[in-house]
Amino acid sequence: MIVLLVLFSFGLIAAAIASGRRRSGVGWFFVGFCFPLLSLILLLVLPPVISLDNYVPELEPGPWQIQQQQFAAAQTKSNQALDALARLTDLKDRGALDESEFAAKKAELLASI
Repeated sequence: MIVLLVLFSFGLIAAAIASGRRRSGVGWFFVGFCFPLLSLILLLVLPPVISLDNYVPELEPGPWQIQQQQFAAAQTKSNQALDALARLTDLKDRGALDESEFAAKKAELLASI
């Protein structure tokens, strides 16, 4: 009877230590019950389990992502140039710019694309 009580207490101790180290408390209870001293030595030697639940690796962008970023930057630049060209056309239509000023600005914007 006393032997079972001692084995049960070793199982509880092993389960408590295992739970604190993020290991299965139930499994280590049975290991501690069957192999009392060995289980305690193993639990004190083994490192805690590392949880990968919140782990997000920081990956460097690959060639495909770099190409997509460059394409998006080029699209943004051309869209800005086209918007500026539309504003220039509007200014020319309202008479704020004459034909030579419009042609010079238009050539400048088209060269930047």
